[in-house]
Amino acid sequence: MSNVIKLAKHSIKDGLTARQLVHFANQKRLRLLSNKEFDKRLVGADTWRREQEVYPARTGTLVVYEQKDKKLSTTITMDCLKEYLMGLERKQKYIFDVPKEAQNQKNICLAINHGFDEKGNPIFELKKEGNIVFV
Repeated sequence: MSNVIKLAKHSIKDGLTARQLVHFANQKRLRLLSNKEFDKRLVGADTWRREQEVYPARTGTLVVYEQKDKKLSTTITMDCLKEYLMGLERKQKYIFDVPKEAQNQKNICLAINHGFDEKGNPIFELKKEGNIVFV
């Protein structure tokens, strides 16, 4: 289990928010597993048996989409997400930049996996200003 690090207890309220987790992983240069990698561990193999103490866990895959039949603009705002921390429910607004090639498209979703570029810089960060999180 050398490539899996326990970042939170089983209860999200005792662990890290998504923003805190991405910040921690970026600082330590740890890549968060994608949804596809988690699927391989949980469904495609019995790897999870050796890693039971880290589940449930957050993945490093972010997915965002616009309303049906609405064209993508330069940003997408999702304000229906909720974070749970220490038993308190907080509404968050996430703002995602839309790549130029996806602008004006409709009925698609955008996905990004956490990781680092060839220079070791994080592919994305979650920056918070008030109750708004910028991706």
